[in-house]
Amino acid sequence: MGFLFGVAVLAFWSMDNREYLDTMNEQIAQGYVWKQIECREPNKELPFISIKTPIGNEYVCNKLMKPE
Repeated sequence: MGFLFGVAVLAFWSMDNREYLDTMNEQIAQGYVWKQIECREPNKELPFISIKTPIGNEYVCNKLMKPE
């Protein structure tokens, strides 16, 4: 039962975040890798997944970047 619930949550999350997932997959295919960054406010012009604090602030702490 728990497994089915997890699959359902993942499916709904994926549908709701299609633009983010498409951008992420495209960049990974181009050689981008995940890098941890100092947590900061997200760039609203790009798709993102953020951490929300109890007072409503949003932060991103990881970013896809081209390796140097």
